[in-house]
Amino acid sequence: MNWPFLKTDLQRSRKRKPNLVWILPCLPGAIAAVVVASLFHIGVWRPLEQIAYIALFRLRGPIAWDDRVVVIAIDEPSLKALGRFPWSRQQYVRLIETLTPAQPSAIVMDLLFPESTPDDGALAEAMAEQGQVILAQSWDDTGAPLRPNVLLRQSAIATGHVLKREDADGIARKVQSHTQGVPALGVVAAQVHSLVQEPVQFPTAETPLWVNWPGPVDQIQRYSFIETIQGRVPLENFQNKIVLVGATAATLDSLTTPYNRNPPANGVYLQATIINNLLRNNFLNKQSDRWLSLILLIGGPGLSYVLVKTLDRYRQSNPSPFKASLALYFILPQLVWGVLSLICFHWGYWPLVASPIALFTLTGGAAIVADQFKTNALLAKSEERYALAVSGSNEGLWDWDLDAQKIYLAPRWKSLLGFAENEIEDVPEAWLDRVHPEDRDRLLNDICNHRLGITPHLENEHRLLHKDGSYRWMLCRGLAVRDAHQRAYRMAGSQTDITERKWAEEQLRYQAYHDTLTNLPNRAFFIDRLCQALKRVQQNPDAVFAVLFLDLDRFKLINDGLGHTVGDQLLVAIAQRLQSCLRPGDIVARLGGDEFTILLQQMHDISDATRVSERIQEAIALPFYLGTHEVFTTSSIGIVLSTIGYQKPEDLLRDADTAMYRAKARGKSCSQIFDKSMHAHVMAQLQLENDLRQAINDRAFQVYYQPIVALKNGQISGFEALVRWPHAERGMISPAEFIPLAEETGLIIALGWWVLHESCRQLSSWKKRLPHTRDLMMSVNLSGVQFVQPNLIERVERILQETELSGSNLKLEITESVVMINGDSAVSLLDQLKALEIKLAIDDFGTGYSSFGRLHRLPIHTLKIDRSFVSRMDDPQSTEGWGIVKTIVSLAHYLGLDIVAEGVENQEQLSQLKAMGCEYGQGYFFSRPVDAIAAEALLTQTPHWIDPSLSSAS
Repeated sequence: MNWPFLKTDLQRSRKRKPNLVWILPCLPGAIAAVVVASLFHIGVWRPLEQIAYIALFRLRGPIAWDDRVVVIAIDEPSLKALGRFPWSRQQYVRLIETLTPAQPSAIVMDLLFPESTPDDGALAEAMAEQGQVILAQSWDDTGAPLRPNVLLRQSAIATGHVLKREDADGIARKVQSHTQGVPALGVVAAQVHSLVQEPVQFPTAETPLWVNWPGPVDQIQRYSFIETIQGRVPLENFQNKIVLVGATAATLDSLTTPYNRNPPANGVYLQATIINNLLRNNFLNKQSDRWLSLILLIGGPGLSYVLVKTLDRYRQSNPSPFKASLALYFILPQLVWGVLSLICFHWGYWPLVASPIALFTLTGGAAIVADQFKTNALLAKSEERYALAVSGSNEGLWDWDLDAQKIYLAPRWKSLLGFAENEIEDVPEAWLDRVHPEDRDRLLNDICNHRLGITPHLENEHRLLHKDGSYRWMLCRGLAVRDAHQRAYRMAGSQTDITERKWAEEQLRYQAYHDTLTNLPNRAFFIDRLCQALKRVQQNPDAVFAVLFLDLDRFKLINDGLGHTVGDQLLVAIAQRLQSCLRPGDIVARLGGDEFTILLQQMHDISDATRVSERIQEAIALPFYLGTHEVFTTSSIGIVLSTIGYQKPEDLLRDADTAMYRAKARGKSCSQIFDKSMHAHVMAQLQLENDLRQAINDRAFQVYYQPIVALKNGQISGFEALVRWPHAERGMISPAEFIPLAEETGLIIALGWWVLHESCRQLSSWKKRLPHTRDLMMSVNLSGVQFVQPNLIERVERILQETELSGSNLKLEITESVVMINGDSAVSLLDQLKALEIKLAIDDFGTGYSSFGRLHRLPIHTLKIDRSFVSRMDDPQSTEGWGIVKTIVSLAHYLGLDIVAEGVENQEQLSQLKAMGCEYGQGYFFSRPVDAIAAEALLTQTPHWIDPSLSSAS
């Protein structure tokens, strides 16, 4: 470029338009700013920002993990000791029972328990007894929730989500504090810790949590699962600490962190980091895009102005100093910004790094682009070929002149097929004639589509004939060069040998449907064959098949006693014997562990299945010689026939599994044919549901009343209405048995309205006959199903009108989980109920997952402390119950709420509650729930719990 003329033109321009003197030198930087901003918004800089993120952590260095967080690792030694994962619930029972004496502030299970198992009851009991267990939940790919099963969820103190969003480099940089109303697992853990230990500052539900990784995960307090349950870890290591339980074995879970990439860390450390950040209040503060706008606005034009002025000064007289100075201006801004970014990061601010540096780089490039223009023009022709080569691959390159029908095949292209450079001519036929006949038409069709512009590029997988006579799989990629009329006149690309990849894909397909240990079909394969068998039965009802569900007896004893290697050898030997016992066409599969299933096709009657079963029993009963060990085992087999009329393969497996467990119950080493009598328990539940419906229609329930007592004077301030079911045949049925069924079937709605109406009617009757009861309060439980009914407000208002009861005499109790799940809509409904002068209470407080940020905004009047906390107040072995109750009382008073303590059973508990300032109590110490007549007697007599001297004094 002719710089003197340009300089003259600029001087003339300055004379004509003096206001533009400072704008022109800024123009390259402004253009660079626009380019950087555009690329930023389409995500081009995101990978570089991710690399800078990792670099900032590495340069900052690790900081100490908070010693209030402990990880119990499900590691390789634990897997080796306890067997394949997932484990039986009993292992977690052992862990909870081991940790309970240590009094951790919370036990956080970073594990999913969506399925139900026979050991759920034991685990739920251990969780309920411990009282501080938090469970994890997530969502599958369809968005369906993966919650702990109902029994475990009810026994946990709270649940939290473990959903993590990993960036392209595998690092989770941000976690939503709440997803679909569910707080993150680490947030819940810190909340529970805050209840029993020091207070913690929590972010709002909408605030994203930018993870501040403290350091390598090997620096956190971590103990092996197996060592913990075996008592090899001192319990004081867990006292008053948040204990995280999760998988750290590489075979179970992996997660990349800035400090742990190879090998990676695990998801449990993400939750540990969230808790660490909450306890220390040191989440990263990510700078918004407004900072980038400010940098672009000032940095680009400003740097451009300096560079252009430097260019004007040094270009003519002294080029060498100009180059040195330009290099200084080119590098110095990047170094300064890098240092400033590191300082900001040290203080908890995550600045943008790559985008500003890119701005400085592009600005410098824009300032010297004129100087490089001629050089770029000279290299344009060679760059065209280079660009075409890069757009394909660096493997076997080819370049096809479509007009001349000549093709250039690189030496590497020929060597992929075993040929020397001079052994293949440079003509298209040398390529196309070697394509496998089954792939040739597809390749030619793809080439034609790309030449016509139907596809943006050529990509085809085909087989080519090798010099040794074999066929090799090749991946061909190419791109056409077009003229002004979009006619393709040239095409170039690359060829890659993908034979090994194809072989690996075939292996993956095989492994997807086969067990890697025994090479038998797996569950997916077996389910597919069951579906086919069911379709055949539907088309031909005379076609009969059977499913055998086999489980080895005492396999765990063999596996634990002789080791997993011998256990695996036994499973392989079992698989071989099972195959030898079957007829052609029958299928045996391994579902997992020591469970096998067999599909017997073309059955005539049940005797065919029993004969095969007996043959299997005899074969398995023979000794197995595994190395130096002689092993004996037996099997229990459940048999189910297709004649029952199944529609789904899962139902077949379910009933076969049921029959197998019945065989084990009979003493093992035998077979059991499934029959419908095994559904007795299910049928009993159905009968109970029918009786419940009839009882609701007949109004066969009774409302019992338990007094709520003012602790300051012992007077009855109200009653809680509790429903009872006197069954005609079974006697009084516990609410714990029929209330869950009513909620599951929706019958709780009709039952709940009846209880509300009856209790309001009874209180109205007492007020008319007993003048001193005018301020009496009736507390009625409102179920979660009732709470979301669209006519809730209208129905409650109508009941008050029909029973002539003032809303000020009614208190509705709802659980904290109902309020938290329904969010803002719950607050609106509570406001409408409050407008009717109805009092509102949170029932069983402390057993759910309240958001303390939202609790103070709820229009409630009362917190009811769950009886599980009150019952532990006088436990001499633990102060946990007393501390929790004291915390809840203090919280309620801080929020201006009164407290009702449930489950008061002795004088000691009563005295402690009064000392804490608790306003009301309820429990067997005062009275059991009684019918209306007995409740009225309590109102007309001096209660037995009142000291006569205090009564007379008052």
